[in-house]
Amino acid sequence: MLGTLWGAPLVAHELESRSSDFAWAQSVTRTRWLAVKVGWLLLAAAVWGGCVAALVTWWSGPRNALYGNALQPNDFDMQGIVPVAYALFGMALGIAAGALLRRTVPAIAVTLTGFIGVRVAVAELLRPHYLTAVTTYYSAVSTWTPPLGSWVLGSGEADKSGQVLAIPDIVVNQGGVPNVIQGVPVSDLPAACRALIPAAVRTVTRATPNGGGLPMSHLASCIASAGFRQFTSYQPISRYWAFQGIETGIYVLLAAALIAVTFVVVRRRDA
Repeated sequence: MLGTLWGAPLVAHELESRSSDFAWAQSVTRTRWLAVKVGWLLLAAAVWGGCVAALVTWWSGPRNALYGNALQPNDFDMQGIVPVAYALFGMALGIAAGALLRRTVPAIAVTLTGFIGVRVAVAELLRPHYLTAVTTYYSAVSTWTPPLGSWVLGSGEADKSGQVLAIPDIVVNQGGVPNVIQGVPVSDLPAACRALIPAAVRTVTRATPNGGGLPMSHLASCIASAGFRQFTSYQPISRYWAFQGIETGIYVLLAAALIAVTFVVVRRRDA
């Protein structure tokens, strides 16, 4: 909102109203005029982003202590120092869009769509890979879970060679016999394990895939003995501030690049 309401009209409104012909013809140079305007707007954005971040971080303190979820998407975006960088980026994007398009309404539209697009792209494509994820392998019959507060990126089953198993979309076929046992496709099980699957299965769930009859522990032990194991990839909560710093740096650099573009455009068009 700061970028659309304050940033986009900064240069675009001057050009649309032709007030730039008067303002930029005075003793103050265009570069100085733009530097002062941009400086104050960026400062306002940083202060506003910092106040919001401080308030949300303080309010989320008890919840973070209880659940340790500050690294989770959405929680991460509203706490720490990244909201300051988001505010700077949004303001810089609005200023640059106004300078390039020279029209306020189109600049507002570009600011909104551009800000959302970049935020989604960074959160979905870049953030999970700021640092190499931790991948933990454990027994197919284990109930291990990642440390509290970890951001889980993925999990699954692998065979003894480390090959990730492809899980069928339908885990129970039309005859009521499971296609997946303990997360392992039946087709990948050795014959000894398949022989332990009851011939008649009535109720099948992922928790109790054999539906009764044969103790699940026998089949689970056979699967574990065959080398099948579970894995989970995650980012530990201990990397929270490292991720905050990396993402803040990305948006500050983007903001700096956009402001540089603005100065180049204004100086060249009005030289």
